[in-house]
Amino acid sequence: PALTGALTGAVGGGAAVPASWREACRTLSGCVLPRLTGTDLVELAGLLEAARPAPPGG
Repeated sequence: PALTGALTGAVGGGAAVPASWREACRTLSGCVLPRLTGTDLVELAGLLEAARPAPPGG
C-alpha cells in the first residue's frame, strides 16, 4: 500500500491520491519506527521542503 500511494502521488501529484488514503495514513502509527508514533506526515513533508537546499546557481 505505501508503494502504491507513493507511485500514485509521484505520477499524478498529491491530488491523485484519494482523500481517504491521505487521511488514513497521515498520522504514523509507529509500527515500524515506534519513535515516530503520532508524527504528521503532511507537517513532516513541509519541514523537509523548507530544509531543502537551494539548487546550484538558483
